[in-house]
Amino acid sequence: MWGRISKGLAAIFFGQALVIAANVLLVPLYLGSWSPTLYGEWLALFSLVSYLSTLDLGMNMAVTNQLTQTYACGKLDEYARYQHSATAFYVFVAVTGSILLAVAVCILPLATWMGLREVSAIDAAWVAWLLGIQLLLSLVAGLIAGVYRTTGDLAKSQWTNNCQRTLLFASITAALALGGGVVAVAAVQIWPLVLVSLLATCDIRRRYHTLLPGLSRVSLSAIRDLLGPSLFFFLIMLANGLTQQGPILLVSSAMGGAAVAMLAVSRTLTNLIRQTVGAFNSALWPDITRLEASGNLTQLRTLHHLLVVSCSTLCVVLAVVLWYHGAEIIRVWTGGKLEPDSTLLRLLVVQLVMQSPWIASSTFSAAANRHRILARSYLISGIVGLAVTAILLGRIGIWAVPVGLMLGEAMACYHFVVRDTCRLIGQEYGTFIIQFWRGMAIVTVGAMAVGWASQQTIPGPFLIRWTGTGVVTSATAIIVAWTAWLTREERMILLLSLRNVACRK
Repeated sequence: MWGRISKGLAAIFFGQALVIAANVLLVPLYLGSWSPTLYGEWLALFSLVSYLSTLDLGMNMAVTNQLTQTYACGKLDEYARYQHSATAFYVFVAVTGSILLAVAVCILPLATWMGLREVSAIDAAWVAWLLGIQLLLSLVAGLIAGVYRTTGDLAKSQWTNNCQRTLLFASITAALALGGGVVAVAAVQIWPLVLVSLLATCDIRRRYHTLLPGLSRVSLSAIRDLLGPSLFFFLIMLANGLTQQGPILLVSSAMGGAAVAMLAVSRTLTNLIRQTVGAFNSALWPDITRLEASGNLTQLRTLHHLLVVSCSTLCVVLAVVLWYHGAEIIRVWTGGKLEPDSTLLRLLVVQLVMQSPWIASSTFSAAANRHRILARSYLISGIVGLAVTAILLGRIGIWAVPVGLMLGEAMACYHFVVRDTCRLIGQEYGTFIIQFWRGMAIVTVGAMAVGWASQQTIPGPFLIRWTGTGVVTSATAIIVAWTAWLTREERMILLLSLRNVACRK
């Protein structure tokens, strides 16, 4: 298991590094080719179209969990029945969605509704249609690449995604460098998805001939079986859309494209914290599914504590660096074209650090297809957070986004999601949560103190200062977490696992 996890983490962290590198390069390129207002309007259109991903209805995660369990048990007939049924569902959604999208962009005045100034109505319609087609095609493509994940090869699935991202970023860079507008940038994003999906199909046909998605074993009963857990995943996707894209649309209509650009750049930087949690969650997800199916609660409890502690520690490290250097990073990153809002940046940092424990903990209920409480809590937090944001936007401006979202999560997620996971794996919630917040407080105080001292004392160019703060903060947080947060048994498990992985390599 640890061998699979280490390979998966390597692929995932490479993908995260790829995304970070692309953002570092693309944001200045966008702002160098377009005005900040045009860039903000592009982001608003992208956010609007992103809601089409909810047409998935959560089927991808539900069927992936189901296929992982059936493959682990050697039930290949059942595997084909669920897989082919999901394929039929996605083909129907893609075809129907494409037709409805074409009608919608021709009829609806998107540019007027969104208050677009630099993107014309015709260009807005084309961008929405092209981005929508890409999203609909990605639903089918995800099922193809998911074959690797369900057979225990998470790394191969992630490397396939990494290849697509590389081609995508190269295409966007070329389009911007050649002076392309919003329509051209939207159009060039389709071909990498199609090419990588075709190559993955050929590879799966060669390696796992019987596992290739098809339509010959479609079963209505299988679709009904999947719709139960998938609809709760749909609620999670809807909540994620409310919290990620909703604020962009609110800020666009109330404050304009320039404010959207500032919010988007600040969130892109601080989302490094969220991506860290996501990387560990993704690497552990398939094995959590297998362990839950076999009823191995002891190992699940150990993994739960290790995952939450590891994610929280790394998030604190990133948060400290961004707390002290985030504004300077944005100035350098955008070439001075955007003046950062330090208060906004720090509020986003606090929001994401407070979010990291329950997001990490939620992996266990989601991987087991037992995520009813998670879906309900996340949806309530999204609705409340977006409502509070809308109310506060006219009073405190763009700061309303992290404040509103934090209040929504505090009301519905901080307590209920973690308690549900503890109940699922047989862990004593009261003991777990007291130990967690005590360790979190110790690590945060230590990291903030060392980060402040390094920020005051390390001289030199900005890269040296940023790196120096990151290094000393990381060392401090890891040492404190190792000695004051993990138990002796957990330290032994980590040491043995690292030794086994190293010996295997």
